[in-house]
Amino acid sequence: MKISQLIVVKAWLTIGLGLLFLCLPAQLFSWLGGDLGAAGTVMAQLFGLLAIAVGWGMRGASKTPPAGTEALTVALCDSLAVLLLVLATSRGVFAAQGYILAAVYVGSAVLYLFLFFGARSAQNLNSGPG
Repeated sequence: MKISQLIVVKAWLTIGLGLLFLCLPAQLFSWLGGDLGAAGTVMAQLFGLLAIAVGWGMRGASKTPPAGTEALTVALCDSLAVLLLVLATSRGVFAAQGYILAAVYVGSAVLYLFLFFGARSAQNLNSGPG
């Protein structure tokens, strides 16, 4: 599978997760073993809207994959998401299913780190002695 295809898959997963947060936040958190109050439900729905917007924007990455600081930013954010999910799951905020979500973010972080370092090596090749 090509990198551009992986990015499109990530885009649709992000949109799908965003739709779950938007439409079924309480059920999603229940499956994860957590619970939401009224404010948490609204915040989860806002996150869902943001995830849908980000995923929708990522769909065009099949033509021009993100590189450089854009890829590094996504990789760092995904890495922080892994840390937050692992801490929350280990503290009992989420059931063991929280680790599944963390694993998805690990895969995404690795993909975007690959894009970042691939762009850097291509840039170094193009800016060699001339």
